[in-house]
Amino acid sequence: MTIEERIKVLEEAVNKLTNASDMRIYTENVAMNIESIIANAARSRAAIDEIDSAIAGSESFAGLR
Repeated sequence: MTIEERIKVLEEAVNKLTNASDMRIYTENVAMNIESIIANAARSRAAIDEIDSAIAGSESFAGLR
């Protein structure tokens, strides 16, 4: 194997490692975004529950329930 061929093999290996590293970083970012979406959904659900509770309390106070 010539030096040029060895260099080419090494360059390809570096490119594959770089791509793998980039993909790992991308995957970690996607995972963090999913975690954020889940947390936001939980906060939204809690807010909706509070609103529902407030409405129920108001209706009860007004004698509607």
